Amino acid sequence: MKKIIILAILIGCGFWAYYIYSTSEVVNTSYASYKDVEFDKGWIPRWIPKDSFDIHDTHNIDTNKLFITFKSKNYKAFLSACKKLNLIKIPQVLKKLNPNTPIKSYNFFTCRKNENYIVTQNLKKLEFYIFDK
Repeated sequence: MKKIIILAILIGCGFWAYYIYSTSEVVNTSYASYKDVEFDKGWIPRWIPKDSFDIHDTHNIDTNKLFITFKSKNYKAFLSACKKLNLIKIPQVLKKLNPNTPIKSYNFFTCRKNENYIVTQNLKKLEFYIFDK
């Protein structure tokens, strides 16, 4: 009888996890350049560099979590207003994106008084990531 109860609980938890996962609304948006971004409709912050290009935004409407990638040629001016962070391990979201990239290939920052986000510079791919802390 205990085995049947445990099995029923496990099946119930599985259905609940599937329901939560499958009903989450994840929105993906891409823009060729900064001037193409619909700031009033999207989640991309206006403080990214004005010369940004190849911009991709992924956010979950249910959890308000975001992940943004972009490239910039004039990133030094952008980073001059940022505070460098010394992280000792790679955030999980980056491990999933670039599983074989070592921590020394990244620079981590908080920028423009936006302490809720981490801005990451990938030194190998020459791109930036913005995600929730």
